[in-house]
Amino acid sequence: ENGNYVIVAKSSKVMLTNAAVGSALAHKSIDNIDVDKVTTTDESVWYIEWDETNSYYLIKSVGNGCYLSATNGNTAYATKTNSDNFCHMIISEVEGGYNIEWKNSTSDKRILGYNTSSPRFAFYTTSQDNTLLIIPAEIDTTPNFTVSPTDEKSIGAEGGNIQFTVVAINGAVVTAKSSADWLTIDDDTFNATVDANETAEARSATITFSADGCDDVVVTVSQAALSTDDDEAKTYTENFTNWA
Repeated sequence: ENGNYVIVAKSSKVMLTNAAVGSALAHKSIDNIDVDKVTTTDESVWYIEWDETNSYYLIKSVGNGCYLSATNGNTAYATKTNSDNFCHMIISEVEGGYNIEWKNSTSDKRILGYNTSSPRFAFYTTSQDNTLLIIPAEIDTTPNFTVSPTDEKSIGAEGGNIQFTVVAINGAVVTAKSSADWLTIDDDTFNATVDANETAEARSATITFSADGCDDVVVTVSQAALSTDDDEAKTYTENFTNWA
């Protein structure tokens, strides 16, 4: 039946995505494969359509509108057009699942599989994890976001900058707030600035990333104290200036 599905390598429990990995396609983990329907983000959802006139399937990414395709060689692509035979697929039932075969291979039969030793999906003539599950899917439209890095960041007394990468999902509007005046962050670029620490005490603060309907992400930033040598040098310079 035509519709939205996820394509899962059964043994490895990973889904096919539309993201390129060289001349192959990337994967995404799936926790539970014994379900009637999967709710996930659109890069893992494929619209599968049967062309009755020509007796092949077209498999189209819901996320970017590109078609699953192949060429001779261990490849898999998401291409913008279905006007050539690189996108024509045969889906056949096998024990425990399905095979997806590139219909127009000019060499040996090429079947979509997951390569566990070089993690990626491609069309192979050799044995891979190619028993696939094709599970009905719906797209998760819940706002969300990711932040990196999220581990505690340590900065020297001289101060510096930390660049965070924030990816908004499903329209999430992400803001960032610091807990201290000496640590500031730009909401547009998510670049944090740590002022120089001119005291003999180490200090720490947090940056909280938030968006409506999402869990906060909190990152700790710690900063070293001004060293004794630096402090003495600073005092000497100040006294010398005063004496002068």
